Amino acid sequence: MAVNPGRVYRELLISGTEISEPLQRRIFDWGKSQKDYDLLACLQRHPALSADIDELLGAMSSHQVQAAHVSRPGRDLAELSRRAKKDHRVAVHSTLASMVGLDDDAYAAMAKSDSRAVAYPLIANRHAPDAARRSAMATAARLSGTANNADLSRFQKLLSEFPDLAGSAIEAISAEVSSSSEGNTSRRVVLGAYLSQRNAHALLDDLDQVAINKLMDLLIAESSSIFAKVVVGSNSYSRYHVNSLVRECMEMIARAGSSASVTQAKRLGLTSVLTQHEEKLQGSNEFKDALSRARKQLAETPEAVATMSPARLYNERSIEVLLEAAKTYDTSSPAAAAIAQAIASNPLTTAEIMTVVMNRAHHMGGFNTIKPLVEVHREKPDVVAAIFSHYPYSVSDEVLALTVNPQQVITDLCAQNPRQMGPRLATSRFMTRELVGVLPVSYLETLSNTDDMSGASKAMVVSYIAEKLGEDVRAWEMFEEFAPLAPGSIDQLLTQIRNLQRITNA
Repeated sequence: MAVNPGRVYRELLISGTEISEPLQRRIFDWGKSQKDYDLLACLQRHPALSADIDELLGAMSSHQVQAAHVSRPGRDLAELSRRAKKDHRVAVHSTLASMVGLDDDAYAAMAKSDSRAVAYPLIANRHAPDAARRSAMATAARLSGTANNADLSRFQKLLSEFPDLAGSAIEAISAEVSSSSEGNTSRRVVLGAYLSQRNAHALLDDLDQVAINKLMDLLIAESSSIFAKVVVGSNSYSRYHVNSLVRECMEMIARAGSSASVTQAKRLGLTSVLTQHEEKLQGSNEFKDALSRARKQLAETPEAVATMSPARLYNERSIEVLLEAAKTYDTSSPAAAAIAQAIASNPLTTAEIMTVVMNRAHHMGGFNTIKPLVEVHREKPDVVAAIFSHYPYSVSDEVLALTVNPQQVITDLCAQNPRQMGPRLATSRFMTRELVGVLPVSYLETLSNTDDMSGASKAMVVSYIAEKLGEDVRAWEMFEEFAPLAPGSIDQLLTQIRNLQRITNA
């Protein structure tokens, strides 16, 4: 089998070996000729990268290389701001859009991009000016009519996470030419985000009243357009497609009617649409039940707007409110999983809040993946440790690498969940000699069974203990006596032995 030079170059780059400028140039030329953008991104992250090679990489159009280029540590934010205003390539803007610390004009320039790859990260960047984020949300809405399933799901998730920006999406769709097919598709996308039984990601009650009223106007327009296309008695594919849209519209009308946020005027408007097309709708047995349900919901007085919703909790800025919500949300509610996720994902969530919500969420299946949570709280080792304590089998070097301080996470984890986490963390590449003392004494029971092919971690542990106990035979005798039943960490055991030594020698 032929050797791939790219793999050799990649290992060389990550090995920490000093690489001369001519060799850097050789790697660049090979990567460019082979279109090996993984290798070029790896080269871009090399700590001793030459300025000339850095410039050549910065000129490349590859999104992957650009992401590595602009996010290289030490980049001047003023220079990046200037670049955002001057270089309008999607590959550049899509990376800079998520950055913190650029000037307002830079974000405004990126907000003009007509690309989802730029709009989505800009919407999610809480540090960008609201005007730029609202503009990006409007762009995302206008593009939603042509989105694939993955992009559509991400757009609808953004609508749920940032209800304060959602009004811009609704306004953008309202301004679309209602007769265009793209406008109708986009209209259904936004309506579906709040009202579809299958695809709803957001809550209507999270929107302000102006946005709700505009959304109801969209629903009235969409329903009128769809109901007018009903053909009774036809068996064509067109009839099947239209009837599917009719059922979806009546479902959305019923869900709108169940919300106390929908004003009486808009209820009357929706009722009027049903009345206007009632003869057609009643002419088909498949619509009768849905029509009756929609009318019933519009006529009833729904309960007051709930104060606990996922979007509100995700954006909540009071730690006291988050803690209270974590303690009291209804775990039997259909929205329970979304509420738990919102509380856990809130950047202000503390280790105490995380522990409470994890304990309660665990009973309903917990979280699908903890990686996004670790990324949100990457600068808070105690919060990450609280997450791992509930999901110990998710701990890996890959996930630990997402955190700013893996060593502190290991320390906190060993303190919170010593027996379960000790063997797993002992073989981590983030385990250092300085951390051996935080490992539980119970780890020594399984030392010989630990899956560590190199034996490096085992050697590190035993040499640490040997250094601390020294050559005093009495110290080793006490170690033999106390270790089998010691409940705490290795350092706690060694401290106990040293204290007894001092007392004995006094």
